[in-house]
Amino acid sequence: MRSETKSGASPISWLILLGCILLLMAGAVWLIRSDLFPVRHARFITPNDTPLRHVKQEDLLQAQSELVHGNIFQLNLNQIQTRFEQIRWVREAHIRRIWPDTVQIQIHERHPVARWNKNALLDEDGTLFYEKVDDTLPHFSAPEGTETVVLELYQNIAPLLKSKGLEITHLDYSERSALQVELDHQFTLKLGRKNNIERTERFVRYWDRVLKPQQNHLHYVNMCYRKGFAIKRKESNTQAQERKNTSKNHS
Repeated sequence: MRSETKSGASPISWLILLGCILLLMAGAVWLIRSDLFPVRHARFITPNDTPLRHVKQEDLLQAQSELVHGNIFQLNLNQIQTRFEQIRWVREAHIRRIWPDTVQIQIHERHPVARWNKNALLDEDGTLFYEKVDDTLPHFSAPEGTETVVLELYQNIAPLLKSKGLEITHLDYSERSALQVELDHQFTLKLGRKNNIERTERFVRYWDRVLKPQQNHLHYVNMCYRKGFAIKRKESNTQAQERKNTSKNHS
C-alpha cells in the first residue's frame, strides 16, 4: 500500500509570515513619521543652469522656510510646488526628494517675449502676466484670446526678418486677423490675413536687391499680392509742407 503525504505550509507558518509583514510595515510607518530623516538641504536649480533674472532670492528662501522642513517623507510636494509657483516671475516649479536629506527645487522663470496691448506681458508659452520690466521688447497689439496665434506668427516670421538684420518693433493683429509689423521703427510690412510666412519669404527675397537701398524712404511695403508687392514712400519735408499749405488754401 502506498502512503500519500500532503505538502504545504501549516497555518502557524502563515501566521508567522503575516506577523513579519505587519512588523515590517509598522517599522516603516514609524521610520517615516519619526525625526530620523529631517530635511537638511534645499537645492535650487534652473534648466541648463540658466541664471535667474527676475525671480528674487529672498522670495525663494521665504517659500522654503514656510514648507521645506521636517521629515523628508512627510513633505507635501504638491503644496510646496503650488507655493513656489505663487512667486512673481515663476512660471512653474518641480519638486523632488533626494535621499536622504535633500529637497531639489527646479525653478522655471517666465521669459517675456513681448509687451501685450496696454499693460501686459506675453511669455514664451503664450500666457499673459502683469509685471514691470525694463527690457526692450516688441509691442503686440491684438484682441484678447489670440495670444498663442500671435505668438506663433511672430515666432515664424521674426527669424526670417532677422536673417536680413530687421527686427520687429511692433506687431498688429486686427480683429479680422490681418497682420502687419513695424520694422526697426522705420516702416511697416503689411502681410494681410493669409500666407504670412510665404509673403514674408517673398519680402526677404526682394530685400537686398530692391528694397534695402530705399529703406530710409519707405512708409510701408504691402505684400498682399499674389506675386509682387507695392510700396508707399514717405513724404519729404517739402511735400508735407506743400500738402499742408494746400489744405489751408482749401479751408
